[in-house]
Amino acid sequence: MISPDAPDHNGIGTRVMALLAAGAALVGTGACSRPTPLPTPKYTHQQAVEMVDGIIATTAEQLKPQPQVEINGGGDSPCTGWRDEEGSGQVMYERSVWLNGLIAANNDRVLQTLIAYWNTNQYKTVRNDSSLPNSSWTVVVSDPNDFSVKFVKSVEGRLSLHVQSPCVYKEIATTRTTN
Repeated sequence: MISPDAPDHNGIGTRVMALLAAGAALVGTGACSRPTPLPTPKYTHQQAVEMVDGIIATTAEQLKPQPQVEINGGGDSPCTGWRDEEGSGQVMYERSVWLNGLIAANNDRVLQTLIAYWNTNQYKTVRNDSSLPNSSWTVVVSDPNDFSVKFVKSVEGRLSLHVQSPCVYKEIATTRTTN
């Protein structure tokens, strides 16, 4: 504790006390603890599923020869609230696929084809570490509708595509009974 009678060299004690008071004021007003709600979804869950599958199909169609698309997982992942332990009631639909039948020696050409396609269709590059001297790389883009596309080259040279929707509400089937 800083004594009020202690000399204050260069105003450090005054600045420390001011910072502590400001922090206490923020905590006291709840400014640090107010949740930021997730935005209202633009799409239904079914629309998100259709759009994810459409992005995968359209992306694969850009490649010559066309790869065989092998599903490698997917489903719903929870969108958490402003604190990770709090559920938001929303999910992101995602699907991962392998792009089989492509020649690993052509992976750079495949990447350039997809980057050109994404640029033409107003996707924004979020991450591109393909120019790093690694045996694997990841490119992440987002489309104008906030869907995220991750294109990955594994250490073995296999290519995969992972598409994720923005947060949507999971539709729950309801049963109606009549009397």
